[in-house]
Amino acid sequence: MSRLQQARRFLAFMGLPLLSAFSPLLVLPVVARVAGASGFASIALGQAIGTIATTIVLFGWAVSGPARVARAQERAELYWLSFVMRCAVAFFVFPAVVVVSIVSAPAGQAELLVVSSLAFATAGLAPNWFFIGTGEPMKIAAYDGVPRMAANLVGAGIAWLTRDALYYSGTLLLVAVVASGVSAAALTRQVGSRRVPLRTLWSDICAQAPSAGTASTMSFYESAPLAVLGAMRSPVLIQFAPMDRLLKYGYIGVYAASAALQGWVAELTGTEARRRMHIALTFHGALGVLAGVAFATLAPVLDEIVFGQGFVIEPVAALWVGIGLAFMSMSTSMGLHVLTPLGHHDEYLRATLAGALLIVPVVFVLSARCGVTGVAIAIATVQICVAGLLGLATRRAMRSLVV
Repeated sequence: MSRLQQARRFLAFMGLPLLSAFSPLLVLPVVARVAGASGFASIALGQAIGTIATTIVLFGWAVSGPARVARAQERAELYWLSFVMRCAVAFFVFPAVVVVSIVSAPAGQAELLVVSSLAFATAGLAPNWFFIGTGEPMKIAAYDGVPRMAANLVGAGIAWLTRDALYYSGTLLLVAVVASGVSAAALTRQVGSRRVPLRTLWSDICAQAPSAGTASTMSFYESAPLAVLGAMRSPVLIQFAPMDRLLKYGYIGVYAASAALQGWVAELTGTEARRRMHIALTFHGALGVLAGVAFATLAPVLDEIVFGQGFVIEPVAALWVGIGLAFMSMSTSMGLHVLTPLGHHDEYLRATLAGALLIVPVVFVLSARCGVTGVAIAIATVQICVAGLLGLATRRAMRSLVV
């Protein structure tokens, strides 16, 4: 593959997911004004709960799947194993999402929170990771990006006309279910196999367990701040929700960039693999600095423009969140571009587990003492700790790589 082809592939993998993922930004002013502060906090909390559920349903395929697909000889069997696994996990996770949403819902917002959580949770059934491994970015757009963009625009329009934010979340859920069904049907025909090799399912579940644990713990400490505030019934929830929503788009940008490089890094071994890993790490370091600075400077300016009057993002809090975003970018690259391709899943898991164990008590204590700024400091603290642990693991892994 020539450098021009590589550049086009990178831009396609990064640009198309970003275009669809950032489409909700276009409708945020509408949704925030229709839902009001409490309703918007419920939608944001639903995104946090749904994101954790998505990661559990994916069962680590977003972490290890692209590399496995890129190297696999039998992609049909690999996809079917993942599909059966994800459906089985979803059978247990989706009812739990409903229960958690009802328990965590602000007064009068249970229905909106349940629908919002399920709408985001269904992303776990999307085949994006598979197309990253096969090198087909246009299919990500066809099966996920375009339907998601259309759902946001149509849902926001209906919500504006009816003055009811439930229609926005309901439209997202309906389109997500239909898109997941269509993509599953199309892929089962495309891969050419309808027989699930159940005899290998248990061994593959065991093989996926470290990646599933890594993805789940990573998603937990990234999404937990809002969920913890919801469980605490803290008034900080409503104040933090707008900043959390913007932070999620920062995460999406980082993950889109990492996905664009994930299959490219995993294709080769030896000297060329080491070179590509260095390129990915350097790129994500620069991306993290740019994203962190952009968040710290723009979030306090865009608060009332995007969300409407009454939504305020404090500059000090935005600075701390920007620092956390910068370190998160480096952590993502170290995990997905170095440790995962080299098979160091346990070290990746230990670092993310440390973050998951830290985030709840740190948010609990600092939010009670310092409000929104305390939550922001908690996010930065956890991300710095995880990045430090992953940095040590990456250094050891790179040294062990044969050049």
